Amino acid sequence: MMKPLFALLESYKAQMQEQMKTHDISLDVVHVRLCKIIAMEGRITPQSLAKRVCRDKAQITRMVAELVKRDYARKIDNPDDGRSVWLSLSDKGVAFTQVFLHQEKQIEAQMLQALSPDEQATFSALLEKMAASRSALP
Repeated sequence: MMKPLFALLESYKAQMQEQMKTHDISLDVVHVRLCKIIAMEGRITPQSLAKRVCRDKAQITRMVAELVKRDYARKIDNPDDGRSVWLSLSDKGVAFTQVFLHQEKQIEAQMLQALSPDEQATFSALLEKMAASRSALP
């Protein structure tokens, strides 16, 4: 039962990697995911980011340092807590994320075109149900 799902995920991943090569984007999947989350939030603390991606803070610190070094993200002092920082996207990070999200939507549309609107709604509901049950696990 899971084989078609994994095949779909692999196809999606391959198409996204191809688009990243086409646009000369040399970030790995985890860094892309971090950029997407930062873009959605506008700004976020490293600790909150670590919780969102289920990684420890040390891993996130290293990944964020790479994003900052490559000018995709920036750190901003947190005025409410001098011990922490906010993360936000740089102009380069915003531009990258916009291109990436556009490409992601195109690939999603291509993948869903074989399904009717009702099938798409059912598929989405099933994926959400599976994701919710996964997040309920310890």
